[in-house]
Amino acid sequence: MSCIIIDDEQHCIDGLMAMLKNRFADVAKVVCTCNDPVAAHQLIIDCKPDVVFLDVEMPRLNGIDLLKMIPDRKFEVVFTTAYEKYAVEAIKASAADYLVKPFSIDDLSDALKRCSEKLEINKKILKTNQVGANAGKVRFAITSQNGTMLIVDPAEIIWIKAESNYATIHFTDRPKLLVAKTLKEFDEQLTPHQFFRVHSGSLINLIHVTLFQSTGGEDYVQMKNGDKVELARRRKQDFFEIIRKI
Repeated sequence: MSCIIIDDEQHCIDGLMAMLKNRFADVAKVVCTCNDPVAAHQLIIDCKPDVVFLDVEMPRLNGIDLLKMIPDRKFEVVFTTAYEKYAVEAIKASAADYLVKPFSIDDLSDALKRCSEKLEINKKILKTNQVGANAGKVRFAITSQNGTMLIVDPAEIIWIKAESNYATIHFTDRPKLLVAKTLKEFDEQLTPHQFFRVHSGSLINLIHVTLFQSTGGEDYVQMKNGDKVELARRRKQDFFEIIRKI
């Protein structure tokens, strides 16, 4: 991840740079630093970073107000400050993390992990939205177990269930179909087309989700055809991040 550090105190910039270089060089690289928050606005636009480490209390322009000048940001933000009082504002600004100086290596590691996860989710959302804009233009062939070939639009598929080395496809206006293809193959082919792997055995079309339900400690999504598909706990956060923006 490309990173920018913005802090009016140079020793804070130097300390964070050293931590990133010595302990996290494999996941993060500092491409720019700045101790002038006013100049930092243009620096962010020019450098297009993945992550901005941003101090809050700075002369002339604080970090919160600086972010407000970039409403359509594509980067993640980690606030670095000596004060805890800005935590609520940081949450409102959708920051990936909030580190109170002096912070530890473990704190920084957690922040980088959160940034990486959020950036990955945003990439998936971007792909989903791009595909949604081209809905109806993509068609592909599915060969059934008996050799019949169907030419379908991804929007016709509600969800797909794994059946060992086979898969059952549930359609909007066709009978369900058993095909000699693994769910992994469908996942690779359809994830760019608004599909999401909610469980090791289930791939759903996000445009056909009607509701989410939690019953008896288990989570489900209900599909347009009334089917309830289990949502694995480890996939729950990613599911909500993506579904909110469709």
